[in-house]
Amino acid sequence: MELTASKAQAKFCMWKEAAKPRLQKAAVIQGMFDGNPPFRRDKKRAAGTDWQANFNTLEGASRKDSAKTPYYELFSSNRTYSTVQTVKDNPEGLSANDASEKMTVEFDRMMKDWKSMDANVWLMLDDFVGFNKGFFWWPTEDWRFCHIDWNKVYFPDGYSIDPETWEEFALEHSFTVSQLWDFVNKGDGKGWNKEAVMEAMKLAVPDWEEDDPMAIQKRLNDNVVEPHTMAKTVKCASMFWLEDGWWHRMVVPVQEDTTEKGYTGPESRLEREVNTPERKTLGDNGWLYSRNRISESIREILAPFVFEVNSGSINALEGLGKRIVSFMQIKDRIANKVADNTLMRQNIVLNQVGSNTAAVGLVQVGDGVTVIPQGYEAATGQISGDVESGLAVSGAFDRQLDVNTGIYRPQFEKPAGNPESATAASIRFNQATVLTNSAVNRFISQLDVLFFEIFRRATKKNLAGSGPGVKSAKKFQKKLKDAGVSDAQIQDVIEECAVVATRSIGNGSPVMKQQAVNSLNPMVPFMGQRGLENYQQDYVAAFAGYEKVSRYFPEEDRNNIPTNDDWQATRENNDMQQGAPPLIAEGQDHEVHALRHLQAGIHAVQAVEQGADPTSAAIFLQLAIPHTAEHVSQIARPTVQQQMAQGLQQLEQGSRVVQQAVAEQQQQQQQAQQLSFEQQLQMQEVQSKMQERDMKTQQQLQHKQAKFEQDVTQKAVRFQQDTLTQGQ
Repeated sequence: MELTASKAQAKFCMWKEAAKPRLQKAAVIQGMFDGNPPFRRDKKRAAGTDWQANFNTLEGASRKDSAKTPYYELFSSNRTYSTVQTVKDNPEGLSANDASEKMTVEFDRMMKDWKSMDANVWLMLDDFVGFNKGFFWWPTEDWRFCHIDWNKVYFPDGYSIDPETWEEFALEHSFTVSQLWDFVNKGDGKGWNKEAVMEAMKLAVPDWEEDDPMAIQKRLNDNVVEPHTMAKTVKCASMFWLEDGWWHRMVVPVQEDTTEKGYTGPESRLEREVNTPERKTLGDNGWLYSRNRISESIREILAPFVFEVNSGSINALEGLGKRIVSFMQIKDRIANKVADNTLMRQNIVLNQVGSNTAAVGLVQVGDGVTVIPQGYEAATGQISGDVESGLAVSGAFDRQLDVNTGIYRPQFEKPAGNPESATAASIRFNQATVLTNSAVNRFISQLDVLFFEIFRRATKKNLAGSGPGVKSAKKFQKKLKDAGVSDAQIQDVIEECAVVATRSIGNGSPVMKQQAVNSLNPMVPFMGQRGLENYQQDYVAAFAGYEKVSRYFPEEDRNNIPTNDDWQATRENNDMQQGAPPLIAEGQDHEVHALRHLQAGIHAVQAVEQGADPTSAAIFLQLAIPHTAEHVSQIARPTVQQQMAQGLQQLEQGSRVVQQAVAEQQQQQQQAQQLSFEQQLQMQEVQSKMQERDMKTQQQLQHKQAKFEQDVTQKAVRFQQDTLTQGQ
């Protein structure tokens, strides 16, 4: 279909008008979240009851924040936001596993370097939980997405929650005059209608002395403060439609609705001159931006997050707010009445005696003594309203709310009465997490789509522009290339959609995460080295967060990078091998020194068992064992001290083996000295024959070498003679 600017504007206005009834209901819910009081102040003032309590308990906002928290934990509480996986090896670079790890780490670092990512996610979760849907979109080809309010995304009636069935939709947003100026003049300018943009800018800018477009451009180009600070924003609608398998986009200005908002800022001169009904309708070419074939997939434009299905309509008003707004309105009214009644109970109730109209003035004498003026007497009972009933009803509403909103965050409070059994608690716990698992799976699957699109955009070649997102993407690509990740491995990730959100244990609950890692303790003895390292990191993360993993498991330790104490202990080992006893200095790490000395001692024992000279090992162990024992005695941690003591005992046992080897060696030497004179003569004769044979062999080698050199010399002389002859 051919979409003109006037048709685009008409469609947007029609969809916005259709959305008004549900947005009016949503405004009540948003007011509950924002803290609007339960009673209208103007009506209470007119009725003379404005002295009564009129406050919002903010319980609705609290419930929404409580429901958002586990979803943010799912997003942010892992080592990396997402996991990137390729199955292709690079013969000239990294293997598939190493390339996957490198892409995962660098991709995560690129996203975390963007400081606004958390803010955008938190804003989306507010819509996602409160109103059942949240949206991200990509205004440009940059990988950095933007959050857009759920009520600024418009769909035709009858659309489902499945993005693959959508054929058109619209986004309502605003541009400042500075942004429009940069789009048209500082970017590539592709797709922008410069004349229409300048018209929209002039309509937004307040009175200037001139309305010449060239003068306006000069002011904007010179960064004059006046137009930037005083101008209104340009209200726009981005229309997207699917045609011939491609999505297309057109941006049109939309009229500001001032009927309910009142004064919206200074009118520009051009607005006053052309603010007529005919002017409000765009012509066919009044669009600000138009670009065809921008994408083949809706997911490259918009990333929707839908909490629950219900009616299946994307336009349906759902979410936590709808489930609690009625209860919150009543609970706020009850809370205000309870506050009023409680305050009234603190007062002294007086009965007027006769027709006395004198002003009432209670006089307090001393502490706890109040004098009542003449003409009045104290009432014998209180006439204030009931407080306990209101509190009881509010408590009953709380229990009903917990049942109605269990899908957002299950309640794990212990039931009243006698302590329940462990089996009953386990069953209740498992039942309470069923809905959470379902919600988590839906949320994670939608995160997968978001992270894949970010990766696809960040790895695109020939990125245009110089914005922060483009710069970070180019830096990300360079890091992958320098590390040995090939283009084929990146393309494999894109073709297989192999970018997924990292799955978190515990379903967003810190308590469940801690219980999960504790329940894995029996499996620790069966874990390999890599699995054990992962378990240790998950254990620390469950109790302290992943940001603390690097503190307790530094990269230097994981890569066995030696410390200064390691260097000192190694030097001491060398000194002890030479027979020099080391000293224990103040400030030494006794655990490191004891470990290094034990390792060196065990290595010396193993070398003797394999046939090495036991004498040097015996000298080393004679000094190392008492020196190590002194370090072990000063280790502060009892568990480590016990382990080191056991290692020291093993070393002492090995030392006895070395001492036995030394004794055997000395015995052999003594036996060699006691050989008979004839045996010594025979040995000398054998040695003499061996020396004679060696001399003959040496002479033969020298003779062959001399003959070889003589032949080489003769050949060189003949070659020179032949060369001279040919030259004559």
